[in-house]
Parts: sequence; structure tokens; C-alpha cells
Amino acid sequence: MDSARSRAILIGVGTYRPGSELEDLPAVAAGVQELQRLLLDPAHGGLASNACRVLIDPSFPDDVDRELAGCARDAEDTLLVYYSGHGVPDQYDGALHLALSATERDRLHATAIPFEWVRRALRSSPASAKVVILDCCFSGRAIQPMSAGELAAEADVAGSFVMTASAANRTALAPEGERFTAFTGALMEILRDGIPDAGDLLDLEAIFRRARAALIGLGRPEPQAQRINAASQLALSKNPAKGAQLELADVRERALSVDPAERRPIVPVLARISRGQSRHAGAAQLLLHKLRHDPVPEIAEAARATEAPRPVWPHTARSTDFATNPGWYLTAVFYELDLDAYCDGDYDGRGDLVGLIAKFDYLQWLGVDCIILSPISPLDDPLAVTAAYGDAGDAMALIDDAHARGIRVVCSLHAAPGDASPDELEHVATTWLDRGFDGVRLRSADAEAETLVERLAAVCRVRERVVILPMSSPVSGDGPSARVSCMTARPDFGATVLLAARREDASPIIEWTARFAGGPAHGHRALYLRDGCELPLDGLPVDEANYMLGEYARDPAARLGNGIRRRLAPLLDNDRGTLELAYVLLFTLPGSPFLYYGDEIGMGDNLDLDGRNALCTPFQWIGQPLGGFSGGVEADLVRPVGSDSVYGVQAVNVESQLRTPASLLRWLHRLIALRHEYPVLAIGALGLIETSHRRVMAFTRTFEDDAVLVTANLSRSATVVELDLERWRDRVPVDTFGGVSFPWIGELPYLLTFPGRGFYVLALKPRVSKPDRSY
Repeated sequence: MDSARSRAILIGVGTYRPGSELEDLPAVAAGVQELQRLLLDPAHGGLASNACRVLIDPSFPDDVDRELAGCARDAEDTLLVYYSGHGVPDQYDGALHLALSATERDRLHATAIPFEWVRRALRSSPASAKVVILDCCFSGRAIQPMSAGELAAEADVAGSFVMTASAANRTALAPEGERFTAFTGALMEILRDGIPDAGDLLDLEAIFRRARAALIGLGRPEPQAQRINAASQLALSKNPAKGAQLELADVRERALSVDPAERRPIVPVLARISRGQSRHAGAAQLLLHKLRHDPVPEIAEAARATEAPRPVWPHTARSTDFATNPGWYLTAVFYELDLDAYCDGDYDGRGDLVGLIAKFDYLQWLGVDCIILSPISPLDDPLAVTAAYGDAGDAMALIDDAHARGIRVVCSLHAAPGDASPDELEHVATTWLDRGFDGVRLRSADAEAETLVERLAAVCRVRERVVILPMSSPVSGDGPSARVSCMTARPDFGATVLLAARREDASPIIEWTARFAGGPAHGHRALYLRDGCELPLDGLPVDEANYMLGEYARDPAARLGNGIRRRLAPLLDNDRGTLELAYVLLFTLPGSPFLYYGDEIGMGDNLDLDGRNALCTPFQWIGQPLGGFSGGVEADLVRPVGSDSVYGVQAVNVESQLRTPASLLRWLHRLIALRHEYPVLAIGALGLIETSHRRVMAFTRTFEDDAVLVTANLSRSATVVELDLERWRDRVPVDTFGGVSFPWIGELPYLLTFPGRGFYVLALKPRVSKPDRSY
């Protein structure tokens, strides 16, 4: 931007006259003044003092139009128009108007600035580049009519760039008590601190991308932008962070040094990098998190003082008083993850403990109660932490942070046959439990497993912890040794559900469930739709296992021993109806549901990779080449990020699904919340109900006076069934997802109509008064 031939007009309206029906915005004036300071500062924008016009709380449209036209006329290189205040859509045509101090909602045409006036100023200006920044509600409406064709036809411009605080149908945000509005605050931080990796100048594209990432990370409205021609390359300001780049390897080496004299001075350096939002910002934040648990109090206190507010992830507060809930696992939702594929905290291409800690906000929002870690110790030293994952301090920090959020942590042990004796495994398990883990998981068992399980059960029972056993364990959930602290993995549950779905016949699930209906406490079963790296078929009869291989794994590359190595979404051809039906059964039938990382967003697999690696690709956080998994380089990644057009990182990621109300992630978040909202789904007794159709399964979960009716149509076609609900006569079924009340239950068979793969989860509520309709 040529400082001598450019002009800027900054308009801020934060005070509104009584009767305007518009709330005052105290942060607006401060934002305008700070932007003016930065634009005039030679170290930033470098504009001449007469090149930047500032209007605070103007009242009359003509005054603003006159100043706007003057700036547009005088600008030869760049014209910058900034407005902060209330954006008001016209009640008749929806056109955006920029409110002034004396604006009246019912007289917008006479008391506010139509955005068309701004558009007209852009078209009339001889400036070669035009920039519009709108920090107001509904500001996205400003970019909808401004197509590239219109501007190219009506203005001889090298480029135009419109940046708005929100979408066309969204409000902006002015957080109470903060100095600036959310959008302007993000811009000011970038202009003030710079971007270490952005070169000598800050162009509009770099500024917008950093502001967008920062706001999304804080759970705030997502800004929008429209670029015409080469507008995104326009430099708005000098980069204060030029020359401030630090080699991350050098900084990391000092932060992890055993010498406190090296670690202490690096804290402010890490804080500066993390605030500057360079590509190293994430790594700097994770190193700061590690230093907040430093054994030297002075260093820990200095690192904690740099902590920024956490991103806003709405969630329901959960109890962290674990001692009062020894049977916690009976109602818990478990989340299994591969540590090396979840989040890379130090940018070496492999996930680690510090990276996982950084994602606890997400896990807390999702609603999981316990995470299952893949083994974090090397085979030759089962009491240590694998160096690539971190160290013992990182493990303790992970446990502390998880427990502070009401999340428990279970670690998996290396326990293949012959790896270690029962004495050795008991010692390893006891050590990890005493370090604060909430349980241990064995992945396989041998002939001595019965002795080992009994001893581990005793260890866990004393400590009120849990041990999760493989299905092949001699001590199953049905034997006399089943007791508190033992859970038996049942991956055959998922195989049974998928068998029933493909055959469109509910009987396999009904038969599987009936086998356990009279068994011990159903919370002792760990239910999987897939067991981590495969869908095992060992629990099925040979003919059914062969049928499953023929239906779900026709490609030989999809087979792994007597199992199928596919993730859930591609296994079901990305059929959303079947996915939802399977998840509903997982969360409502007796047992504790286990999720595998990535399945909550419908991640795919990579059959070009060997063995289990095909299903352990890096988690897809955002729609960028490395998926937000790592800030390093692609060549260093432990496994390649998914890149195909259906399941790859551009199509499937957390960021995009959070923005989409109907996404699989948002739906599953609601289902998890539903299980917490209705504890009867976890602890209630099971009652199977005969139906008039073999393709429909129906059952109740009851505890004391609470009852929930669950029905599922395994068919792809619409189906009608009659149910005998005489026991629940005079109860009113209420849809737990939407809150809609169904006709109350009378003396006749209850009639339900299902779409293909349809289901109902109905709370049976006592009837307060008799409606006019019943069955």
C-alpha cells in the first residue's frame, strides 16, 4: 500500500440515541482508535495523518456519504473503508444498512447508510485496490451482491477485497468486558504482533486466514471474505514480526532442557510465538502447557501466567469427585484413540501426550467420560513412557488435566501371549494405576490369563479402578469370576449389528442380546461397533463370518486374518441412515459403548498401508493438507493424512462438521448427551418386546419409575409394526431427540411407522392429563 497515494476512512458507531432500539457497543470506539494508530504508525501502516479519516458516532447519512466520497476520490493506490457498529437488514428486501447514532429501525432508508452507497464509492474511486472491512451483524450480506463480474464490468480495478465479521444470516460478537469487538480484536492482534512466517508485509489473505483461524478456535462467529482478481495479495501493513522467526527446534531444546536456567527465559519467547499465530504457534502453546507443570515452581508460575482463555466449547459440567462413584464405568462413554495419530504436539510428525492434552476441550465437548490410550510404553521397558510420546511428567499432566474435566484415562498394556508372566503384568498394571490411571486394558490373553485376571481384578477393586479384558479371556463377563472392576470387550456385538443390517433382519441382534439378558450386570460388557484396527469375526459362526467377508470385504486388501480392516463409514458405504441406526443400538442396548477416534466424523481408511496402519491415519481436525494433526512437514508424518475425495481431509474434518448442524459429529454429540440425560439407558433392566415384523427390534430399558422404549427398523424400506405395550398403559411416549409427544398408550396394540433404517428412542412418561388420542 502506497502510503502517500492511499486513503482510509474508519467509521465507528458505538453509541445510539434512546428509542433507536439498538444497544450501545462500548468496544467500538477503542477498536477504531487502535486501527487508526496502527495505520498511521510508520512501523505498521505508515499512512500520512491526512490520509486517514475517522468518524466516531456520526448521526447523519449525508455527512458520512460526503466523507466517504472524498476519500474515494482522493485515493489513487488503495482505498480502505472500515465500519464497526450495528448492521441492520432492510425488512423488505433484506439489503444491508450500516447504522448511525441516530438510526431508527423503521426509517432505515433515511437514517442509516445503505451498503449500496459504499459499493458506489468503490466503483467511482480511481484507486487500483479497494478494501472493505465490516465488523457488524449480517455483514456477510455485503459480499453476496458483489460478484467478480459486476466489479470487473463497472470498475477498472486491479483488485477488491471485502472482509466481514459474520455470514449473511449471522450476528457478530462484542464480548462483554473485552476492549475490542471479537472480529476487530483479532485483526488488531495480527496487525500489532505480526505473523513471523509471513515475510516483510502482511497481505490481506494472510491477515484474513489468521483472524479466521483464531476466531473459529475461540468458538466465535466465522468471518467471511470475497476476493476480486489479485486483491488477496494486497499488503495492508508492515509485518512487525519480520526477523523474529525462531527455529522451533532451538526453542524446543531450551524448553525441554534439564537446566532450569535454560527453561525459565524461554517462557516469554514461547508466549510471543503462540500469540503471533505463526505456523509454530500450536507447538509453542503445547510447550507452554508442559512448562505449566514444571517441577520448578517459578517456571510453572511464569508459564501459567501466559495462559490464554480456553476456546468456548459448550458442555455440561460433570462431577470430578471420582471417589464417590466406584461404579463409574457402568454409565461411561469410552473413546479409544491411537496416540501417535491423534495430535502432534511438537511437530515431529507423530502424535504425543502433549498434543492429546491440547484436544481435551474437544473431548469434553463431545461428552466422553473415559479415553482409552494405546500403549504409551516401549515393549522393552513397560514402566516408562515412549520417548516420542513425551515423558512421565507429560503422562501426569495428562491425567491431572483429564480429571479436572471429569474425564478418566485407561491405558492399554502390551500383553500378547508370552510377553510377560502374570507377576510381571500385575506389577506393570499396579504401577500405572498408582500413577493415577483409572484402569488398564489387556488386548489379548493366554493360558495363564485366568490367574492374571483374578489378580488384576483384585488390584482394581481395591483402587476402585477398572480392567478391560479381551473377549477371548478365560474369565468372561458371564463366569463366576465376573465382578466389580472387570469389563469384557464384546467386538462381536458390532459384527452382529452389521450382519443384521446387511440381511435386513433384526433376529441376529435379538438373539445376541437375549444370550446376555439373564447374565450379570450389563455394565460389565464393553460394546464395540469396531474393535480399533479391525472388525473381528471370531465371535460369529463360520457361515455367518464367511457371509460377512463376502458382503463387507470383497476386496482382499480389506481382510485382516479372520477380520475386516475397514473403518465404520466406508464399511457401510457412508450410508448415514445405517450409521445412525448402528450407533443408536450401541448406545441403548445393555453395555458400555466404545467409540474409536475418527468414527465420530466418518473418517475413512487407507488400504494401501500395511496391517492396522490402514485404520490409524492422522485425525482430521481441519480441511488443510495436514488436517491440523501436525504443524510439521508431510514427509515426517507417522502415516499419511487421508486425501481421497469422499473421506479425505478436505471432505471430512471436525471444523467443517462443527459448522454444520446436521453433520454426523453434531448428531453423535446429541446422542451422547442423550445417554447422559437418560441414565436408564445405561443402568436400566432390559425387556425385549415381540414385534409383528422380523425386521424390527423393540425393547425397553427400565429403572425404578423411569422407562425408555427403543425401536429399530433394520430394513431399508418403510415398515409398520404393532407392539404390545399393555404394561405401559396410560404412559405417553416422548421422542428424546426432538421432544415430540406421541399418542398415549391405551389397551390396543401400539402402532408405529418407520422409514427405512428408522428408529425411535421414546421416554415413557406418566400421563398428566388424558389427551383425546390414544392407541
